[in-house]
Amino acid sequence: MGLTLGAVFWARLGGSPVEHMYVVISRPEEDQIAVVPLTTWEEWKDDSCYIEAGEYEELHHDSCVDYRHAPIVQVVKIEMAITKGVLRQSEPVSKSLLMRIWEGAADTRFLPRQCEDILSRQGLIA
Repeated sequence: MGLTLGAVFWARLGGSPVEHMYVVISRPEEDQIAVVPLTTWEEWKDDSCYIEAGEYEELHHDSCVDYRHAPIVQVVKIEMAITKGVLRQSEPVSKSLLMRIWEGAADTRFLPRQCEDILSRQGLIA
């Protein structure tokens, strides 16, 4: 499938038994990409990009993009982890959902500066 715009991979973090969904939101730049994690929606969380259960086939509860924890990651490390089965890749998000994620990235005050910079350079957010 590759790590193109909208690609999805799942990771278990910090020994958690629960997989967390990540979406690729930039094109590769010097072998790095910006990704955003999704988290279960709660009223106190950032609502810049709220996603209803079922909007993405594998989301079974209302969620939101956790821009605060959006990392820049090395493409080769993610691809290697997928190949080894450490991370699980699934179908990409729809173009409309990806556009909403970008809109939320432009609106939120929580997006890390490094992510904001790469998205701006690529013309994905204003």
